[in-house]
Amino acid sequence: MLYTAITRGVETVVIVGDIDLINEMVAAAPASLERNTALRFDEN
Repeated sequence: MLYTAITRGVETVVIVGDIDLINEMVAAAPASLERNTALRFDEN
């Protein structure tokens, strides 16, 4: 969500909040890595 919020900015992005929480969000692995899907990727 943080990435999406930042990339939506056109000219300026201001992040307001607890700096420790923001640092945790930046350091954390993306939630998409934990998502289970039925998609298959076969290299040919």
